[in-house]
Amino acid sequence: LIVGVLFVGIPIAGESLVRFLYGHDYAGAGIIAAWLAAVYGLRFITNCSGLAVMARGDTTASLLTSLCRSSGPALAAVVVVFTKAELVHIAAAGIVGEIFAYIYSCRRLNVRHGMPLALILRPGAIGLSLLLLVTLGFQGIGEAESFVVSIGLAATAIAIYAVSTILSMGRIRAGVMDRWPKKALSMENRLP
Repeated sequence: LIVGVLFVGIPIAGESLVRFLYGHDYAGAGIIAAWLAAVYGLRFITNCSGLAVMARGDTTASLLTSLCRSSGPALAAVVVVFTKAELVHIAAAGIVGEIFAYIYSCRRLNVRHGMPLALILRPGAIGLSLLLLVTLGFQGIGEAESFVVSIGLAATAIAIYAVSTILSMGRIRAGVMDRWPKKALSMENRLP
């Protein structure tokens, strides 16, 4: 649910929330907060697959995922230098690095440990598609009604994300139990 709020809710309702709480003097700050919230929401999802890899004893995956993640600030630097971009574009470049990190982490779990890619990518794909659909649907709404509509859309998107993620968790858990040896998952193999 926390990931749903960060990954889907704040990006949808961030600007309206900032305008409602702080007034029109801070217009534009909500868009930056929305991009940063989307980045951190995807980071939470990436950490789930990273922890699964780490639980299998693959600790270099975390380092390599962080290297992929660092492509976001590098891209932001390139964007700033060559295009003189605004702060919003710099914040938006962070999600590119996080998407690279997410794809790498899921791919590592797939290649090294045999987890099906469709199962691993599902939570992030659900969140990204909801975020894209609601954001595209939100275009053209007037400013007067944007607060109520954005809060309603955000709440609906969070609920859809939470329910679809909860429903897919059973399949993900079943996939883990089928793919990984029972002995590796038992408590007998834990260190004292």
